[in-house]
Formats: sequence, structure tokens, C-alpha cells
Amino acid sequence: MVVEFAIVLPFLAILLVGALDVGLLTMDHQILQNAARDGARYASLPFNDISDPVDGTAALARIRQRVVDYLSLEGITVAPGDVTIEQGAPNCEVTYPDATTVGCSEVTVLYDKSLYFPGLNLVGVGNSVSLRGRAVFRNLFGN
Repeated sequence: MVVEFAIVLPFLAILLVGALDVGLLTMDHQILQNAARDGARYASLPFNDISDPVDGTAALARIRQRVVDYLSLEGITVAPGDVTIEQGAPNCEVTYPDATTVGCSEVTVLYDKSLYFPGLNLVGVGNSVSLRGRAVFRNLFGN
């Protein structure tokens, strides 16, 4: 019985660590999605119009910093350059009867997650996985 356990133990350990990695990847992906959603909602507010010639650059920095701060509270570190913001996202414009056109704000966050189980490198996964969070909100201001 001890011999069988010694033979099966490495496979059980690999299965356990692999399940742990998949669970942590899923959790981090959900956190990225939530951060992107919060950033897109914040970007859709009237005072965050990045096309504004006076405050556009500051608005872009505010939105990026909001996403970075959200992720840092969850223990994920990303650079502001890993946050992409696009207002006027394609296929999302709505024109109202008074000829007001409203676009959308799209926020995308990229993050490379290191894996705990280096054995996944043998099957072509590598030592890290690139995760992406993306969200789109309709702007509360006209374009």
C-alpha cells in the first residue's frame, strides 16, 4: 500500500498544484474584468472626455490611475501603459432624435500572471499566462 501511494503521490501533487493555478488564473481574470468595468464606467462620465482639448490628457491619466489603483488594492500590479482607453469605440454609437450622437468608452487591461507550477512549461504554456480584462460603457456625454 505504501508503494502504491508513493507512485500516485506525484500525480496527485501535480493535479493539486495545477488546480490551484487554474483557480488563481480565474480569480485574477475576474479581478481584471472588474477593474476594466470600473475604468470604463468612470471613463463614460462627462468630466472624463479624453477628446477635450483642455482636460483630455489629465482625464486619460485619471482613468488609467483609477484602474491601476483598483488592481493594486487586489494585489495585482500593472503599469499605467498596460491600460488602454478608447472613447468612441466602434459599433457602439447611438444617435438620438435631437441629432446627439453618443459613443462608448472601452477600457482594456493586460496582465502577465506567473504560474506556480513550472511543469506547465513542458506542455507549451510557459511560466506565465497573459490575461486581459475588457469592458465597454456608453458615454454620458455626446461626441
